[in-house]
Amino acid sequence: MPVPEERLRALEKTAAKRATEYHVVGWTGLPPLDVLGPFAHLHTLMDADVPTGELSREPVVYDAERVLRGQERLVEQRYGLVTTLIRDQDDSPVGYTTMCVMGGDNQEVLQDNTFVLRSRRGRGLGMLSKLSNLRLLSEHHPHVRHVHTWTAEDNDAMRAVNQRLGFCPVETMYHLERALDRSA
Repeated sequence: MPVPEERLRALEKTAAKRATEYHVVGWTGLPPLDVLGPFAHLHTLMDADVPTGELSREPVVYDAERVLRGQERLVEQRYGLVTTLIRDQDDSPVGYTTMCVMGGDNQEVLQDNTFVLRSRRGRGLGMLSKLSNLRLLSEHHPHVRHVHTWTAEDNDAMRAVNQRLGFCPVETMYHLERALDRSA
């Protein structure tokens, strides 16, 4: 960080051509109350859609209260939240991305979820949301120098977005699962 301005402009120009029927709404800190319900619904859909490989787990159902509590906890832990919500022409939310800025003078940011409804994918909305969020991040947290993101190895679309933004792989994380025999 910051992403070079000419790279941002070129990517924004390309994304704008592909996402003509969409607009972004961004904020820092807690989400506006009027987006909490739709924002929670997107969290539920994202949790059900996230690649988990062969892990067995039940998706989490989110409601506005649960999302707000989670965001409040992050703020209490001194994370700065930077979020972009993508809306269609009817103002319905179709995707989002969130970053968590570590507290104080820390120059590190954790990229949290980026999600686009399956029916809206292939229109550059993942790129659009991340570009908008990077702009918000630079505006509100100019001291930040590094953004860390995680992407499933089989999520080719998001890996391509991250590569175009200048991210580079530095490590591989594995999730392991073992069934325990509780009768022993």
